Amino acid sequence: MRTIVQSSTLLKQLQDLTKQFTGLTEQEWTTQAQNSFARARKWSANYIVALICIGFFLGGLVGARIATALSNAALEKVFGVTLLLIALKMIFAK
Repeated sequence: MRTIVQSSTLLKQLQDLTKQFTGLTEQEWTTQAQNSFARARKWSANYIVALICIGFFLGGLVGARIATALSNAALEKVFGVTLLLIALKMIFAK
């Protein structure tokens, strides 16, 4: 409980300092903070989506090159071991 009170006190002090230097009222400060957080969430979501897309593309490209370089017997063994590991994880995971 003490940490929450200290955090609230620090946040209030930060708001007071911000008002002193920017001349914003508490409502304007809160609105601008909310807008900033909304923009940050939007940008971070866009970056995550972009990184996932790049990962899928590069992973598929590298995986295809590795798969074509392996012989059929080696590819069957790798595929079989991978399926076995996934099955064991599904059986023993909670």
